[in-house]
Amino acid sequence: MPLPNEDTTPPVISNVQVTLVTDTTATVTWDTDEPADSVVAFGLTSAYGSTVVDAAQVTSHSVTLTGLAADTLHHYQVSSTDASSNTASSGDLTFTTVDPPAITTQPASQTVNQGDSVTFTVVATGTPAPTYQWKK
Repeated sequence: MPLPNEDTTPPVISNVQVTLVTDTTATVTWDTDEPADSVVAFGLTSAYGSTVVDAAQVTSHSVTLTGLAADTLHHYQVSSTDASSNTASSGDLTFTTVDPPAITTQPASQTVNQGDSVTFTVVATGTPAPTYQWKK
């Protein structure tokens, strides 16, 4: 039986988001209704395999994940434990890293007379689809 005034309520986790996703990194953010630590378990399956821990007791949490595989679905779960050792966890969540842009076919060099038209072609891949612009 808890002692009077003993905190037995885990933090409430809300507003879980993944931002700043690149090909190898992502930042996971969330809020809690009371100060708590920040833990993110992550991996290629819901078995996770990697964990990042920030012991600071905060209500706005931000954890950067590194060493991720590009263009890949990643699983993650956030957890926060308050000063009274009450822990709350999200369910299994997912995000996909981007596929970095790459030029797969370079434009061919061409010689033209001044005033004539010329057409250049380039092929680029990546997710999201890259855009490109020709410049003199």
